[in-house]
Amino acid sequence: MKNKLLVLIISVVIALIALVVIATSEAATEWLLEQWTHILWAIVFAIVAGVLIHYFQLKIAHKPKISRDTVTIESKAVLATLILPNNHEIRITEKETVFGREDFTGVVSVDNLLFIGRKHFKIVRRKDGLYIQDLGTKNGTMLNGDALQQAESRKLKDEDNILVANVVEVKYVET
Repeated sequence: MKNKLLVLIISVVIALIALVVIATSEAATEWLLEQWTHILWAIVFAIVAGVLIHYFQLKIAHKPKISRDTVTIESKAVLATLILPNNHEIRITEKETVFGREDFTGVVSVDNLLFIGRKHFKIVRRKDGLYIQDLGTKNGTMLNGDALQQAESRKLKDEDNILVANVVEVKYVET
């Protein structure tokens, strides 16, 4: 962009110098008065040609890789929702979703976040519904007051309460 602006400024300066030189010469002034229509058509042609060149340059110009490779993702069906204490929702749309401390940032205090594992529990879709599984965390996961054992999967039902690391209670809602 800066290079184009510099070229434009230099072109205008050269044109102004040429006009000053022409205006000071009597023969040049006479020639200018005779040829003004041809000069006007030349200017119009130059402007049209410049616009067309710019248009075609934009059409065939190399596009950045990010715009070529970016894929738009269609929204997926929501399988269920986790309702957090601050009434924020986490929508479950994948076959398997892992939850950890990052998912609860802003919901619990920073001190309590330390009790939640980086990968604390996961919810997995199976043929007959969604299941919850603790990922072997130190502080565990409870479903409706019962602790989940490591590698144990339990089927989730609408309105189930999930207690994560004894610091945050989440409500499971089927959609």
